[in-house]
Amino acid sequence: MSTLIACAVCFGASDSLQFKGMQMGILVLLAVTACMLGAFGAFFIYLKRRLDHAAGQEAHEGSY
Repeated sequence: MSTLIACAVCFGASDSLQFKGMQMGILVLLAVTACMLGAFGAFFIYLKRRLDHAAGQEAHEGSY
């Protein structure tokens, strides 16, 4: 009967390429998440500015 050996990540070898690849994968996923949240925030800021501009135009046209 042969013995099974855990992979480098499970075994705890923090200097292996597999562990470093996993760390880079986590960083990429965090960066994608941050970019998406930033894009949503920028879109809502854009909508708010557009709404304020339209309200200002309406107020300006009503003063005649």
